[in-house]
Amino acid sequence: FATEIHDGLGPLLSTIKMSVSSLAAAETNPASLSIIKNTNMVISEAIKSVQEISNNLSPHVLKNFGVAKAIRNFVNKINQSKGLKVVFKSNAIDHRFSESVEILLYRMVCELLNNSIKHSGASRVDIDMQLNGNLIQVNYKDNGVGFNTDGLCADKQGVGTGYFNMFNRVKALKGHIEVLSDLNKGVFVTISIPVNG
Repeated sequence: FATEIHDGLGPLLSTIKMSVSSLAAAETNPASLSIIKNTNMVISEAIKSVQEISNNLSPHVLKNFGVAKAIRNFVNKINQSKGLKVVFKSNAIDHRFSESVEILLYRMVCELLNNSIKHSGASRVDIDMQLNGNLIQVNYKDNGVGFNTDGLCADKQGVGTGYFNMFNRVKALKGHIEVLSDLNKGVFVTISIPVNG
C-alpha cells in the first residue's frame, strides 16, 4: 500500500501541480489567479499528506534500520512535542527480525502510544523492548487513567478495534499479549513474540 500510494498517487499529484502552475503563468484575471493559487496550495498539501501517509504505513527507518530504531525515531517525534514524556530502552537496537515481526511490533507500539495520547491523560510512558533468546518482549507502561479490562480478549470486538487487532496480530505470530489496567492505575502491556519461526 505504501509503495502504491507513493509511486502511484505521488507522480499524478505532481503532474497536476505542474499543470496548474502552467495555468497560473498564462492567466491574467485576478479572480482566476486567486482560485489557481488556492488550488496549487491544496495540491501541495495533498502531496505532503501522501508522503506522510506512505511513510507512516511503511517508515523508511523501519525498512532500512529495523524495529528498535524505528520505534526510537517515533518516540523522539513524540518527545519533541513536550506533551508526553516517552522513555524507550532496548537491548536490540542493532538487531533485525523478519519483516512480519518488525511490522507487528512497530504497529503495536504506535497503537499503544496513540491510545495513551488520545485516551489516558498520561504524562509518562515507559517502553522496554528486550531480546531474550528466541523471544522479543515489549513491556509498555503509562501512568494514565487506565481502564477496566474485563472482557478484554481477542474474541470480543466491543473493547475497541485497536486492542482487538493487537490480540489477533500477536496470535497470528504465535505470540502472547497481556493487558493489565484498572481505573486510575495506568496501563501495563506485555507482548512476547518468537523471532525465529
